[in-house]
Amino acid sequence: MEPLSLIWTHLLERGEWIARRDLHDAYARRGVHDIRSALAHLGGSIVFDHRDGGRDVYRLTLLGILLAADGPDIELLLVRHAGGLSITPAEAAMLKHVLDAADWLRDPAVLATPDLAAYVAARALDSYNPETPIDGMR
Repeated sequence: MEPLSLIWTHLLERGEWIARRDLHDAYARRGVHDIRSALAHLGGSIVFDHRDGGRDVYRLTLLGILLAADGPDIELLLVRHAGGLSITPAEAAMLKHVLDAADWLRDPAVLATPDLAAYVAARALDSYNPETPIDGMR
């Protein structure tokens, strides 16, 4: 899901969610003049409008993050984190953003779940509601 990966990568590289205008401009340069319709089709349980420090941005939910290109790596990172294994500074930054998207992942009982990756994926999928709009600034 390319737009999701672009939104996620922007957050990792710049430490902030991508401005809506910037994403629209990036896709307009590629000949896609209505990326918002594609995002709306995905729904607000994957990507949504947010007001961040006076900026209108797109944010990803945990499901949106897991659907981005880094999704499988994020699942493995969560398992390593839960197991107390060391992580790099870049992975720590990534983990912080994941935890911000899903507070329930901070719960030690959740982290002790057998087959954590499958549990996280299932819980993220359970949050999917195709009727949830992307607008509405959460």
